[in-house]
Amino acid sequence: MIDYKNNSVLVTGGAGFIGSHLTEEFVRRGASVTVVDNLSTGFRQNLAAVAERVDLREIDLVQDDLRPLLKEKNFDLIVHTVANANVPASVENPKMDFEKNAVATFNLLEAVRECIPQARILHTSSAAIYGQGSETPTREDFTTVPVSPYGVSKLASENYVSIY
Repeated sequence: MIDYKNNSVLVTGGAGFIGSHLTEEFVRRGASVTVVDNLSTGFRQNLAAVAERVDLREIDLVQDDLRPLLKEKNFDLIVHTVANANVPASVENPKMDFEKNAVATFNLLEAVRECIPQARILHTSSAAIYGQGSETPTREDFTTVPVSPYGVSKLASENYVSIY
């Protein structure tokens, strides 16, 4: 088990389902954790168990400047879980989906590049990048054929992460 004592961790989307569970685990392992979430789909109560030990910042990665926080905290690890995970909503409003997934990821990557390029980034993706009919379990090198705007935006995010 990895010990995160003396590590500063940023969890984007940390008030969401996945992000809040990861936040709890990092706190349990001794990390100093900051959560960034715009609280549009995440909830403060998801962090109730660790609220006293987490620095929650209400920041929208599409609209807000993350650089001041990155400079202040100098994170060792960034776990990026921000996403619109609603596939039907991505079909109804592809622009919103692209902004919440690809643009938010790009903005994060640019801010990290400018402020703390030594930080490690863990990016969460989705099986939606592989489309329908993919093997189970799906290997990471399986052909990507997304069939929804959500899958396309998550794949674009993955591709940006891979070049940073």
